[in-house]
Amino acid sequence: MSLTKSSWAITDTINPKVLHDFQSIIGSKLSTSHIQSNNKFLMPGSHLLYFNSSYSKLDKDGYFNSQTPSMLLDKPDLTFRRRLWSKGDITFKQQLKFGSVYTCTEKVKHCKRIKDNYYVGIERLIRPYNCSANTESSDNSDYCIKETRWLTYTNLPPVIYKVNRGVDKNLLKRIGEFQFEDIDILRYGQLTLNPHRIHWDKNYSCSVEKYDNIIAQGPLIVQALIDIFNKHFTNLQFQIKSIKYKNVNNLYPDTRALVSLEKAEDDVFNLYLTDEKWLPYMQQ
Repeated sequence: MSLTKSSWAITDTINPKVLHDFQSIIGSKLSTSHIQSNNKFLMPGSHLLYFNSSYSKLDKDGYFNSQTPSMLLDKPDLTFRRRLWSKGDITFKQQLKFGSVYTCTEKVKHCKRIKDNYYVGIERLIRPYNCSANTESSDNSDYCIKETRWLTYTNLPPVIYKVNRGVDKNLLKRIGEFQFEDIDILRYGQLTLNPHRIHWDKNYSCSVEKYDNIIAQGPLIVQALIDIFNKHFTNLQFQIKSIKYKNVNNLYPDTRALVSLEKAEDDVFNLYLTDEKWLPYMQQ
């Protein structure tokens, strides 16, 4: 399956003001602002605040049309009611330094159809600016952070998945919780230049995409979970090397979200984000 224009680069400076703005908006909800006490390097996960696209061409849902199957496959009639950030993984090799400039190279690696849905896989590599590895001929090993994101495109309405299969709640430890208001979701979207209408336009979100309200952004949830995990292991100097995550259900405003921890093996942990009735939202 051949793709049209499928790679682009975003250059950004790791400005501490962006992190300060995030902590002003969300920090009180997470009580994790102290974990950024190291004033030289960005903690793992906070890079999600940076390297946000300013691509001007938007689809009808307000998000970038450069990542749609219709654009990637040059099929204008290929349209979908909803797109959602369904899962991904992040590998941390080197912390990003405040005041330094980095380039995030994004490349669409996959665009595949399964039944009536399309799945777009995007690889993101963050390297120091002007690094010789920021070329098409690079072996992609010289990076600070590597991400893979999967977007799902579908015409099906949202479905609620009610069961955490194979999880023994008795083996889990509650390590945190949070509850975002609609204004938190709106301000996070402004901070990260996210124009997707499901995060700020309630009328569109409910009438067109059939959600119950606006929904929290995937990066916001991932960052919240990482921050809570970092807070839990602060005294142990525990360093996150990699994560894998999967969005299970949509997180609406004013939902009390509970974070539980399970130790899977040495230095490997599972995190579960649920509501008070054990409805799952995200797993890491």
